[in-house]
Amino acid sequence: MKGPSSFIFGLCFVFLLTLSLPTQAQGIFKRDKDKETPKAEPQEKEGLFSIFNKKEPTESDKEMDAVKARHKDAKTDVRATKRERKAAEAREEAARARANAIKAEKQALRAEEKAQKADKKAEKAREKAGGNR
Repeated sequence: MKGPSSFIFGLCFVFLLTLSLPTQAQGIFKRDKDKETPKAEPQEKEGLFSIFNKKEPTESDKEMDAVKARHKDAKTDVRATKRERKAAEAREEAARARANAIKAEKQALRAEEKAQKADKKAEKAREKAGGNR
C-alpha cells in the first residue's frame, strides 16, 4: 500500500511544483513544437505568482476606476439616504407616541373632571334626599 500512495503523492508534488514555477522552468514538460515558437516579445514570468505583478494602468483602466469610484459614492449616498429615512420615520413614530400619550392624559383628565362632577351631583342629591326626610 506504501507504493501507490507515495506515487500519487509524488504526482501531486510535481503538479503543484509546475504550477508555482515560471514558464521557463516548465519547459521540461512541453513538446518540442512549443519550444520552437519565436520570442519576439519580451517574455514575462508567468505562473502562480504572476497575478501580483503590477502593470501600468491604461486609459480604459483609469476610466473604469473612475466609474467604480462614482458607483461606490452613489451606493454610499443611497445608504445614507436610507439611514436618514429610517431616522425620520423613528422621529415621526416618537412624535406620534407623544401625541397619543398627551391625548390619553387629556382623556384621563376629562374623565376625572366628569367623575368629580358626578360626585358633586350625587352629594347634592343626597343632601336633598337627606333634607326632605
